[in-house]
Amino acid sequence: MPLTAPLQLAEGTLQESVDQTMGKSVVVIDDDSLVLEGMRGMLKSWGCRVVTATSEDTALAALSDERRPDIIISDYRLSDGKTGFDVIDRIRCAFNAPIPAFLISGDTAPERLREARASGYYLLHKPVLPITLRSVVSQVLKDHEEAEQGAGVPPSQRQPTIQQFAATPNPATRLQ
Repeated sequence: MPLTAPLQLAEGTLQESVDQTMGKSVVVIDDDSLVLEGMRGMLKSWGCRVVTATSEDTALAALSDERRPDIIISDYRLSDGKTGFDVIDRIRCAFNAPIPAFLISGDTAPERLREARASGYYLLHKPVLPITLRSVVSQVLKDHEEAEQGAGVPPSQRQPTIQQFAATPNPATRLQ
């Protein structure tokens, strides 16, 4: 195997990635308590404040005493017949804010992929590797902060950096 020179990272690159999640408020909605427990532990280990819920109503009740979440992670299909789209929209309405969000699903049907792509949300498939989750959370938060600051390219003109992902719904990415 040929030897190569060591990879040189720009100063602050690793620290910037780590700090992107530190102290952020994350709400996770999933109807599987084992998924919620695992996500809570992982996100807390990254320095996040975490609220978990099994439904839209329990998420809103748990968030009533909290400040606005920095990011929403929702399962696509919830047991109460709602979808992650419904939950994200309702939480955003409750806080009257464009909170960044993405979906996670065990459903790999082509229809789910088309629906997620049409909505403009990232869609990760279960089981999600911790490194993938960390990358998506960091990227969604970074994209949202840049959009709020008006820096760089408008979200509607950005190319997703992670497969099937967007921090907020983007009509420009809807399929015809």
